[in-house]
Amino acid sequence: MSKPIVPYWVAAVGALIVISGAADLLRRRSRPSRAASKIYGLIVTAARQPALYEHAKVADTLDGRFEAVTLFTVLVLDRLLAAGTDGATVARALVEALIADMDDQMREMGVGDLTVPKRVKKAAAAVYDRLAAYRPALAANDGDALTAAFVTSGLLLDGNTDNARTTPGWPSLAAHALDVRRALAETDVRALLDGRIEFPDYPEQSGETDPVASGQS
Repeated sequence: MSKPIVPYWVAAVGALIVISGAADLLRRRSRPSRAASKIYGLIVTAARQPALYEHAKVADTLDGRFEAVTLFTVLVLDRLLAAGTDGATVARALVEALIADMDDQMREMGVGDLTVPKRVKKAAAAVYDRLAAYRPALAANDGDALTAAFVTSGLLLDGNTDNARTTPGWPSLAAHALDVRRALAETDVRALLDGRIEFPDYPEQSGETDPVASGQS
């Protein structure tokens, strides 16, 4: 009986290396998804704070709740996009998590299968629109500009948009968003990429004052 060209133990070791490498690749690919899933769960919790609806006057409707989730998503995306290639990877996974959740919710609500993709696509486009609209004000740490961006977005808050600057809820939400952005900026990059972030609570009484000035440097 002739000897095998490649000894069995060499072939076995080679197979183990290939399997180990493939498993490692899968782990590395799934890590951003796991982090994004954790972050998205935290975003949903933050967006459900009663004070957002009682004091900041976010509309307690399906659209309003979507806009609240979108706002916190934009704040996290803004931070992730400043964290290099790894941050961009998690950012992409985060948007995918949001889209998957919207798809699931619409189907649970009984939206027709043919309509769901169109609505999800529209909602995903809204996320990117808000990201583009809010980022300049966030970068400038400008509460007035962010309030104006909320007005432009159209769906975010209750009330007459003509009186938005005198409605306490609008600027208080802008100030809170800037507080969240500062907290995220202070989060260690490694913790951020692992999905270990903390959102500051919305102050229960902040809707009774005009804290825009406190949100500016």
